[in-house]
Amino acid sequence: MQYRILGKTNLKISTIGIGGNLFGYSCDQASTKKILRYAEDSGVNFIDTADVYSEGKSEELIGKGIQGRRDKWILASKVGLKNNASSEGLGKKENIIQRLEESLKRIKTDYIDLYQIHHFDSITPLDETFEAFDELIESGKIRYAGCSNFNGNQLQVAEDRATATFGTRFESTQAYYNILKRDLEVTILPHCEKFK
Repeated sequence: MQYRILGKTNLKISTIGIGGNLFGYSCDQASTKKILRYAEDSGVNFIDTADVYSEGKSEELIGKGIQGRRDKWILASKVGLKNNASSEGLGKKENIIQRLEESLKRIKTDYIDLYQIHHFDSITPLDETFEAFDELIESGKIRYAGCSNFNGNQLQVAEDRATATFGTRFESTQAYYNILKRDLEVTILPHCEKFK
């Protein structure tokens, strides 16, 4: 297995990770545990999930699947959607903090390594979203912040805020990318290269 340091963090993650979207939908607890154990034995140390995946069941199954081996895993989760509905208003500070507490209970852990805003919230000031991440990092409940599904302009706004306040910055971005959908190469990768 190959590993990379994620951005400017000290997280050394495997280049192959486990996506948690199917845990709870098509994978029960037994199959989740089997997949996680096989992945761990293969050198995988990164799991990505979200509080909306199978309405929280994904986090719950992952929590049980890594119980007693939490230190072997770098765990990422996301916040900012509700049953795959609009993200508007879900970047609010109180929403992020409340839902982080719920995620911690489901996963049975006291911290998440990488906590990501799931979508750009067009009606909540980004400063408020970052205030929540600032507070959670300071309290030790998350180690780093990231984002998902942001476009290049939204990433620029986020980077400008971090630069202006010298506060928390997004250490990662999660984007849709495959051989047929490659606009990321024009809209997002240049930004990431500039601010890495």
